[in-house]
Amino acid sequence: MMEENEFRVVVPSPPDERTETIVPPGAVLVALLYKILKSVREVSDAVKRVERDVAQLRTCTYFVKNVEIPETIIELEGRGHLKELLVRSPRDDFRIRVVLDGRVLYSNTYSWFREVSHVVKEFSAVEENGMYVLHISDLKFLNSLRVSIEPESPGRFILSEVYYKLDYVGECV
Repeated sequence: MMEENEFRVVVPSPPDERTETIVPPGAVLVALLYKILKSVREVSDAVKRVERDVAQLRTCTYFVKNVEIPETIIELEGRGHLKELLVRSPRDDFRIRVVLDGRVLYSNTYSWFREVSHVVKEFSAVEENGMYVLHISDLKFLNSLRVSIEPESPGRFILSEVYYKLDYVGECV
């Protein structure tokens, strides 16, 4: 007969048998405390990793005029956050390709961005004083970021301005 302070535990066994074991309350408490301690250690390790990354975090900015495309404008390995990317062009026949952590996020023309920018908050595409302006923001990456711009048709042309700002764990290039 089980006492008031004891727990009955069913131990896995062959399908035809069922083994029951009476476990003292202290053993159950120790098992629970062990699981809690393991979880606390995992959280503590995660916090230490975040603190280390924050200590290494750099804000990088880049601004250049007259960028001849096709061109890869960002190519980084590591963790970061592209806060904003701004492209100003006298022409609207270009394509931008954004690859985050090895996955293509965008590979679209300016026209596509303009068509859907009224419903997607991470980017906008507008015509302003005869210039075509594309603004992309808030893209987080864990392993890598690559952004390239190319003309839609064969050949090269010049973008008026390219600007980006990002937080990056590593050295700004």
